[in-house]
Amino acid sequence: AHHCSICGQCVMRMDHHCPWIGNCVGFKNHKYFVLMTMYGSFASAVYSLTALPYLRSMLWGYRGASALVAHRVLSTKGFMLYSLGAVLAASFSLALFALFISHIWLLCCNLTSIEVGYLGRNPFFLGPLDNAKQVFGEFDIAWLLPVPVRRSVSDGLSFPTRDLAARRGQLDLGATVIGGSAADDV
Repeated sequence: AHHCSICGQCVMRMDHHCPWIGNCVGFKNHKYFVLMTMYGSFASAVYSLTALPYLRSMLWGYRGASALVAHRVLSTKGFMLYSLGAVLAASFSLALFALFISHIWLLCCNLTSIEVGYLGRNPFFLGPLDNAKQVFGEFDIAWLLPVPVRRSVSDGLSFPTRDLAARRGQLDLGATVIGGSAADDV
């Protein structure tokens, strides 16, 4: 757990304090944060892509029936606002997609945004699928839905480690090192 100086609370498996949601991202809401970045990115991209014909007509003149309809339905001011919204949505989509990809990488490495700065061997790396289960629970369709984790593999207080999984024969103990070499850890 880490103490958040903004919220004034200790948060289990704290990833970061997110100003977008006005809350800390931690054990109980990390899944929702990752899904928010994915769905927000896709929704913004859909808006931008559906506005593409209108943007083309604005920038390069009339080309197609959809642009003609847009000019008839929207005033010039409305058309400009719609186009501005599409450009902003495209920018928002790219930013959210970059955030989504970075958190998928963190999820696959079983790290938080705070832990990524720690150098050395990550004792909690169990492999990408088992790492994802730490946040999303056992694999099922609920991974894609913003619903509570049905079958959690952790209680938020203790997490399986590489060494424990290797002793049980569930994991091959290869070298997974962040910011160094495997020889540094010996």
